[in-house]
Formats: sequence, C-alpha cells, structure tokens
Amino acid sequence: MADTFNPKFGNIVAIPFNIANPDTTASGTNTFCSWGANAVTGVAMPLAGSVVALTVRGNANVTAGTIAFNPHKAGTVYAQSSSLLTTLTTASGASNVGYASVRPGVLTFAAGDLIGVGYLSATNYAATTIDFDALLFVTFNPD
Repeated sequence: MADTFNPKFGNIVAIPFNIANPDTTASGTNTFCSWGANAVTGVAMPLAGSVVALTVRGNANVTAGTIAFNPHKAGTVYAQSSSLLTTLTTASGASNVGYASVRPGVLTFAAGDLIGVGYLSATNYAATTIDFDALLFVTFNPD
C-alpha cells in the first residue's frame, strides 16, 4: 500500500487498535482503543508525518444508538474540522463497518508524538458484546 494516496508524502503504514465491549456513554480520557493485544493506548511515532485514514469493523452490527471513532494525538482528538470521524449506527446500513480518509498534511504529528484511536458511545448505544478492530493509517514525511 506504499505511496497509494500521494507519492510525495511517502509510505503508508497501518497501525492496529481494538476495543472489546465498549460501554454506553463512554467519554473522557479513558475511552481509547488498545494497540494490538496490549493495553497501550497510543503508539510513539518514529518520524514526523500525518494521519490519513481510519477504518473500523465490529464483529457484530450496532443494534441501538451510535459509537464514533476518531484518531487522537497525545490523548486529545484532532480538532480540525476535517478530522477523521467514523460513526457506526443502526441507520448506516452496514452498521459494523466504517471508514474515512483525509489528505496528507492535515492531521499532522511530530516524531515522538503518541498516536491512537479513541471512541465515544451515545447514551442510547446498546452495550452488548461487540468487539471493534480499527486500523489507523499514517504516512511519514519524506526526508
């Protein structure tokens, strides 16, 4: 998948995150997905670059309410209006799959920044046994 979005921004890397059985009305600083099978909520970036895409898939459909996923830097969701927001809801048709992308250079990070995926569930979200896997795609600035 290297250089798929834009050759001038270098290779694209996918970083896996997951969350098992998220709660209803999850918000605040403890609503982060874990990296791989570990409890780590962010991955240190080895180089400067930008977040370019987010995909999410649940092992079952959302049956009530919504749950939204968003990338974060150092525990804070990106503030840009073009930020990647992937919302799964019963009204979306395929309520267990979501994806979004943004051009390189919008959601930037520096070398050493912690990058991750957070989630926010609505008050009417059905907190059932749904596990979610997310892939956060980043690109590193070329030398």
